[in-house]
Amino acid sequence: MNQSWEPFILGELAEEGSISDQQSIFINKQNQLQFSIHIISTPPSSFPSEQQTVTAYGNDLEEYGFEDDGDSPLERIRKLEDFLADKLIVFQAEQRNGYYRTQSLKLIPKKNSFVSTAAFHPIPIFKEGVNANGSLAKFFQDLKQGAYIGRNDLISKEEEDTPRYILYETRDRHYYAIGEFDQHQYAYGGFNFQSKDDIAFIPVEKDVYKEFYFSQTLAFIGDDEEDLLLNALQSAEVKSVDEFTEQKVVEVEQVKEKEVVQQKVSTMKASELTPTPLPVSGDFMERFIAATKARQLVYKEEDLYNFHTCLSTGKLTVLTGLSGVGKLQLIYAYKQAMALENHQFLTVSVKANWLSEEALLGYVDVTNNVYRPATTGIVNVLIEAAKNPQQSYLICFDGMNLATVEHYFAQFLAILELPVEERKLLLYHPDFEEKLYNGPLYPASIPVGDNVRFVATAQTGEHVRPFSERLLDRVNWMTLQIESFKKLAAITSLSLTETELDFLWELHEVLQTVSPQIGVSPRIVKEMNAYIESLAAVKNSPIDRKKALDLQIAQRILPKIRGTEQLLQEGIGFYNEGEKVVDNSKIIALFDKYAALSHFERSRMLVVEKAKELVLNGYIL
Repeated sequence: MNQSWEPFILGELAEEGSISDQQSIFINKQNQLQFSIHIISTPPSSFPSEQQTVTAYGNDLEEYGFEDDGDSPLERIRKLEDFLADKLIVFQAEQRNGYYRTQSLKLIPKKNSFVSTAAFHPIPIFKEGVNANGSLAKFFQDLKQGAYIGRNDLISKEEEDTPRYILYETRDRHYYAIGEFDQHQYAYGGFNFQSKDDIAFIPVEKDVYKEFYFSQTLAFIGDDEEDLLLNALQSAEVKSVDEFTEQKVVEVEQVKEKEVVQQKVSTMKASELTPTPLPVSGDFMERFIAATKARQLVYKEEDLYNFHTCLSTGKLTVLTGLSGVGKLQLIYAYKQAMALENHQFLTVSVKANWLSEEALLGYVDVTNNVYRPATTGIVNVLIEAAKNPQQSYLICFDGMNLATVEHYFAQFLAILELPVEERKLLLYHPDFEEKLYNGPLYPASIPVGDNVRFVATAQTGEHVRPFSERLLDRVNWMTLQIESFKKLAAITSLSLTETELDFLWELHEVLQTVSPQIGVSPRIVKEMNAYIESLAAVKNSPIDRKKALDLQIAQRILPKIRGTEQLLQEGIGFYNEGEKVVDNSKIIALFDKYAALSHFERSRMLVVEKAKELVLNGYIL
């Protein structure tokens, strides 16, 4: 007899060799990737205890960006292994003809603390304003009085599966554990939990709940964290409604009321179209600055404050600047300072061949009646953000102008101009929603709230698309400036001498007078330093430090000099055919000034060649 189980279960890819009669991943007779998931959470009581694994298929992962496109069977298997290596799997189970397989599969990232021997317990979450009846005080009182407190369809309703405690989540995402419970009932009004003794209430510290694995209104909690919570509940002082109400709830409500008043005062004069600033603590900028230094990034503090303010109050912020200045790294540092989990941050790498928003969002497969989300992952993140409005999300478009922005981003430009309650991203026509098998997972439209911010990096050069006036009118366009390389040396372990750093900085300034798109970036400085250090470690090398510096200038910096005669001649100089020399070259003058560092033989030859090219063609390619 076939059977399916409604509660969700947590699992991971089964280790090779853990299944006696088959491989954990193999290609079946239908040429599909088939793999086994090891169950690591407590399943429903009616699920066979001896069944430790369930089956899933590679095409179950397509909506999460997995592509089964390996050239050989081994490559296909290895690609699936790599894809699931840092992920856990949330699923419902079903049994058909004696085989156990997954339904409604979802992926969540593994935490750094995860160990393969861990066991987890599914605990329901009752969220204020979502599936919980009322505030924390009312919720606790209802529990004490035996009332039905709300629905939760993600955990087991079986009589033997009463959770020993439950979680309550406030609107500002504070968590409280309440228990212990002995039994439960489930009816139209949701769950009713009972206990022979007084139940207790405890706040859950961030250091504890950051180890939980969340999936909507469900938390998978490991043995260690569960032991901490149960011990705290058993020793909690507050066990009666009166004590709880007087000593705890009043304090919580007062804090919440104060926060609401402060928020109203701060936004009282703001336009309804102005986004709410990102929720960050008072020491945020200190953490942000520290995060940039930890990544060996050097910026003016003015730029960092400007970037934070743009991102906090604007709809879209575009970072531009010299290649290698660290635009994307700055965004990663911001993510780190905001303490965003991986699922709250997404980098979308824009491709030059994007001609419509289907490349970014996805499309309706009318043949198979499913919505096919794009492999960018943005749709899944926006759906999650809509379900968790109290969490912040950051979406980064890397290389935004590699494709024409209006081709794939036009709908975002339009909706971000609307009041937040009217911002809805249309995935497809609503008439399709009931016809699609995965319509419940991918609704026709997704609300885009103020908890989602967009940032982008812009590339420079002839291979990029220009930004339109329509776009420029809607964004904060910010150019990152390079700071002195000596400041870079102060926070890194550069072995370049002060004189070498002075030379590179002056070379950068000369190139910047030629074109703001040409220069010496911090990335080049660090990679030149690594090259020279590596060469020094090679025994009997014919390349000494002076020649190494010359080679790096010729190989890393001078090839970037391209453009018209009018643009470049001031830096390159004018080639004198009669004398066979280059006159009035700022670059060669700099080589002469720093002759003690190197003769710059290779670099001088390259400057001469470029000067000749200017005379012959009027430009340098």
